[in-house]
Amino acid sequence: QECKNRPADMSVKQWCDDHSISVANYYYRMTEVRKACLSAVPADVVEQAIVPVPKEVMTSPESGSRKSADTSHTLELVYGKITIHVNEQTSMELLSKVLAEYATEAAHACGISRSTLLRMEEKGLLTPAYTAAESGRRCYDSHNVARILQIEKFKSMGFSTEQIAGYFSQGGEISALLAVLEDRLNDLQRSVEELRLRSVEGPSISVQIMQLPVVTCRMRWCKGRTVEDKYTDMYDFYKECIRCGCVLSEEPLFTISDRQDYLEGYISEEPHAYAGCIPMQPEKAPADAVTLPECRVLSVLSCR
Repeated sequence: QECKNRPADMSVKQWCDDHSISVANYYYRMTEVRKACLSAVPADVVEQAIVPVPKEVMTSPESGSRKSADTSHTLELVYGKITIHVNEQTSMELLSKVLAEYATEAAHACGISRSTLLRMEEKGLLTPAYTAAESGRRCYDSHNVARILQIEKFKSMGFSTEQIAGYFSQGGEISALLAVLEDRLNDLQRSVEELRLRSVEGPSISVQIMQLPVVTCRMRWCKGRTVEDKYTDMYDFYKECIRCGCVLSEEPLFTISDRQDYLEGYISEEPHAYAGCIPMQPEKAPADAVTLPECRVLSVLSCR
């Protein structure tokens, strides 16, 4: 009767604390009261009636104790507005159905298929919140969903599985991924500048300070004064590399000039030394190829 008279604005936990019983004890008593009421009502009686409840019904195995039920082996699953507590007595059939809904819900929330979730697991990118031992069905919680979305974002940015896995294995250390993006940004900036020069009608030139990535190339030193001199020497060397069977890189051809006039603010008319550089694929580069370290350079691009 006291359980029934709990004020509407009082939570179950607060009421239980005030009456020195556990929440589990409260619900146990309420259940027993309902059972007693239903069993006492004759089948042919439809009107409501007050049914006396035996005193022993109101006594649970843990009566008089505030010791709560053992929840050390209980899993709490939240599905929408529904909370499901899973323990050793939970039906495996019911649990399998619930887990299937969780997997479907997680995949739908992230806009991907369940097979994609499984591939993430196989690649070591994702671990479900719970996996049923017998059926193998997975349960993905809100933390899993957040991680899946982060993985999809990294994939859209062009990161490989190994790079993404490294990010998570290092506790979210972002410096490695940032370095990759910065390299790509430098490559894009160079490509944009080259295409911009090609879009301009007539001769044009671009001067900028940029970061040159590590590049493996064959080099040949020449001497000349004009852009035409460099162009001729560069493409003669380029054709020679092709005839020799070199495996070329997609990096653009470039020259390294040994001169100081640009840095001092004028353009000299005197011949100067320059190296024509033909980029090679590092793993297939010939013995005379050299690897230039990453460095900042003054880049002068010209288009005729």
